[in-house]
Amino acid sequence: MPHPWDRYSTGSGSLAPFHPAARVWLPDDFFWDSADYFSPVGNDVGADVLNGYREWRRAHGSEGRHEYLKSLLIKWGIPADWDQPGPGETHLIEGDDFVRATGDRAIVAFAFAQIMVDGHVDRYSLDRAIRAVERQRAGAGADAGRFRARREVYEGWISSYDRTAAALLRLVESESR
Repeated sequence: MPHPWDRYSTGSGSLAPFHPAARVWLPDDFFWDSADYFSPVGNDVGADVLNGYREWRRAHGSEGRHEYLKSLLIKWGIPADWDQPGPGETHLIEGDDFVRATGDRAIVAFAFAQIMVDGHVDRYSLDRAIRAVERQRAGAGADAGRFRARREVYEGWISSYDRTAAALLRLVESESR
């Protein structure tokens, strides 16, 4: 029986199945659940990144894949290198919540989109996604301490960030073998 993600579709119709290697790297249904807000591709940003990346790959092939994320971030009003050391780092220091939250979700979703579509993720995107998940988790942990009444919500976020980070770290470990 085919797995639900083999029938993945968008409003524009059915799409081809994901890369077979993606099922090996991401066996947990959590990563494929487009209705789970905490899934890397389940929130609006993640779904947009995944669907857009699939279309980008059809039109452009594998060359220049980073141009896709760069152009998407700029379209959303986010500096393409906002999370990189140097001038872009000021966005993190200034605490622009939109840039941080949307940028981190896009970076994580882009790494997962590469895994799902291409069957692998390049090291630059992988490292960037790991740093983004670390920032997301730290933010949720700090908020859980401040907003005790909503602690369950933040603990759910932390759990999802931990699962996401574990999947990314498995990829790092496989590269080092």
